Amino acid sequence: MDEIGFLVSHINSKGFVFVDPVGGFDPRNLFSRRVLICTEKEDIRAVMNPQGKRYTPKVLQTEKNSRAR
Repeated sequence: MDEIGFLVSHINSKGFVFVDPVGGFDPRNLFSRRVLICTEKEDIRAVMNPQGKRYTPKVLQTEKNSRAR
């Protein structure tokens, strides 16, 4: 199975993360898709919400923001 990659391009004041795609894919497949944002400190579960040319994963709100239920 192929994996789609993204690079973080911007994080706004409300905490929304904007990403740019790496490689080709059909953006219609991203709506409400669960994703994992990997950082040096922790992995964060989020949900994609594509808008225009940038794609915004919405971080799932949990107790520690590290586990989605």
